[in-house]
Amino acid sequence: MYLVPVAWFAHVVNLRGADAPDVRAGLAASGLSLSVIAEGEEQIAARRFARFIEGAARATGEEFYGLDLGLGYDLRASGLVAYMSIACATVRDGLQNACRFGAISDTSADYDLIVSESEAFFRIETHSPQMRISRHATEFKVAIAVKACQTWVGPALRPQKVRLAVPRGEAGGAACRFGCPAHYGAEATGLVFSLEQLDLAPNSSDPYLLDLLERVAADCYARRGPWRGGTRSRVERMVLDALPKGVPTARQMAEAIGVSERTLARKLSAEGTSFSQVLDEIRRYMAMSYLDDPAFSLAQIAFLLGYADQSAFSNAFRRWTGQSPSRFRAEGADGE
Repeated sequence: MYLVPVAWFAHVVNLRGADAPDVRAGLAASGLSLSVIAEGEEQIAARRFARFIEGAARATGEEFYGLDLGLGYDLRASGLVAYMSIACATVRDGLQNACRFGAISDTSADYDLIVSESEAFFRIETHSPQMRISRHATEFKVAIAVKACQTWVGPALRPQKVRLAVPRGEAGGAACRFGCPAHYGAEATGLVFSLEQLDLAPNSSDPYLLDLLERVAADCYARRGPWRGGTRSRVERMVLDALPKGVPTARQMAEAIGVSERTLARKLSAEGTSFSQVLDEIRRYMAMSYLDDPAFSLAQIAFLLGYADQSAFSNAFRRWTGQSPSRFRAEGADGE
């Protein structure tokens, strides 16, 4: 199970209010409870956070719900790894530490700093299918990183551009909020910096604090061990990658993993699911995400999800939700 910091959830609740209609809607959609904050939990399931922020955003009809909330987040609330980056001597060192130790608080993604001859790309490779599909969750995470750059170094660390591997009909409003060009539908999510920006020094460099925190982080990472997702998580990621090219079969997934179809079925059963259930859940969640973006027609959504035609998609959607896709979309628009 992929995990994210409970601080993300607490930030939304504290900023919007525990009794706010959007928070209540998010709680209902995700099954999360406010008790995880009161009880001092450090992490929550990534899939629940994605469903929470999507449900809350849908209740408000706010187009930039996740993005705006991310820009208001204080990175220090995420704890150890955040303070390590803040204490580093250069931006390069801070980003590399985030890549090395990020999984201590966020196992839903891998972080990587890719430096070419012309630019540096801080890549956020999301593995949690629900987080990966959710535009609001993706914009929330990217916005957190953009805001962190401003508080960590200042205006000099404004990204050259941001890339998001989720669709959006119109990106002008997002670019204005990010303070830089925003490219949606990209192959990978992350922030682009110039090579010169990597040598900038944070406002709060502290070599003594950094040495202490790195030792604590290394010990924490060693005790936790390298993160390994289960078979279900692996199949979910593969289904997401395969759907644009056609509906994958259980046999294809088994061959890709390197096991027999029977073994795959047994492994998924041990995790309380089956291949058909995984495929159905991914398609249902993707459908709801696409329907919230008016740029996608019902026919386009049917194609993206691998249905033969719009009628087949509509029948499946009624089975999932008890209503037609057009009705679901209209109810979302009514909340704006």
